[in-house]
Amino acid sequence: MRIASAAAAALLLAAGCTAQHPQASRPGAGHSDGTAVSTVPVTSSAAVHSGATAPVPRTRQVVVRPVTATGRVAAGYTTTVSSADHRIDCGGGRGSYAAASPVTVDAGPVTCGPSSEYALACWNGPTATLALCYRDPWQRQVVQLRTWGRLPAEPAPARPSPLGLVLSDGTRCSLRGGGAWATLDGHPELSGSYSCKGAVAVWAGSGSDGIDRFRALWRVRLAPMSGHGQLHVMTVRTAYFVGTARS
Repeated sequence: MRIASAAAAALLLAAGCTAQHPQASRPGAGHSDGTAVSTVPVTSSAAVHSGATAPVPRTRQVVVRPVTATGRVAAGYTTTVSSADHRIDCGGGRGSYAAASPVTVDAGPVTCGPSSEYALACWNGPTATLALCYRDPWQRQVVQLRTWGRLPAEPAPARPSPLGLVLSDGTRCSLRGGGAWATLDGHPELSGSYSCKGAVAVWAGSGSDGIDRFRALWRVRLAPMSGHGQLHVMTVRTAYFVGTARS
């Protein structure tokens, strides 16, 4: 009897013990290391055996913070000096490109031209004529570019677009920075919003980045970048946004 009671007590204890999990965070709600991560809770084995519903898969949202508001590269990042012999235009001294960065969750970063520089997220650099720009969410590298003056202060967009996406099959996609793209056969209303590995693009309607956020697991429509091919839907595993590092 004593052995049976001990076994019953052990089963009750196992059924009552569940792991504690962090709540999913929104973009911009960062950890102390400057990176915000939306975490998917894990279901305990006891819950699975009891017939509880498994959690709905959701897109993981990450905020990378490569530059501080004081114009310094954040810890863990390196700086590369651009070899370009021209200056990028961020609105400082000219105003033609004064616009908030489309990929930021914080006020401050701006987008600069020309589009060939792919300067979608830039901060004031160490001097009045230098900017620090972040291009690749899979690299811990910041590029230093010459500007026409201090960058203007801009608010964050109401709904930022990820700088990069990782799709369910591991394919990486980068946000379009401008330039001429093909049109999609049979869909003149669509244009490319992300370029992906394998000469594939995410296609979007006017004023949209092409990401369906109405489900916990985001979705996009893909077709060849050439514009010749059929659309197919794929889910987004991870979305990378940009923010300003804490000084």
